[in-house]
Amino acid sequence: MTEADPTSAGRPSKLTAEIKKQVIKLALLGCTDKEICSFIEVDESTMTRWKQKDSKFYTSLKEAKLNSDLEVISSLRKRAIGYEEEDTKIFNDQGTPLVVPYTKKVAPDPTSAIFWLKNRQPEKFRDKQQEINIGSDKSGKIEVQFNERSER
Repeated sequence: MTEADPTSAGRPSKLTAEIKKQVIKLALLGCTDKEICSFIEVDESTMTRWKQKDSKFYTSLKEAKLNSDLEVISSLRKRAIGYEEEDTKIFNDQGTPLVVPYTKKVAPDPTSAIFWLKNRQPEKFRDKQQEINIGSDKSGKIEVQFNERSER
């Protein structure tokens, strides 16, 4: 069953409570609006209308996307600085499985660290630094000059 909007003429909205749940779950999994629309088989303009008309739905969707992003941020940070986690190894001890717990150490990943820094502090960690010179000529026209220098 669809929930009809009594204030509008035309066909009832496809945005049911069940569709809302699916949309939020997909957003928590990191899907984009385009991917969500493809899954629930609606046009992106329909999704935009739903967000405009239903502020609670819009807020829930934003929060779900933020939670998904925070999970990725946390994982990227862990990879950038390295981490330890508990794990187990299973050995064969004369036909009997021997389960040995240990602490797995994952070294920092330089690529993750570089990516993190370039995005968090782009003015300090980009490949090319720009100098901007602003001046004016004799006629009073403002001139802007960009000078790139490589920081390698």
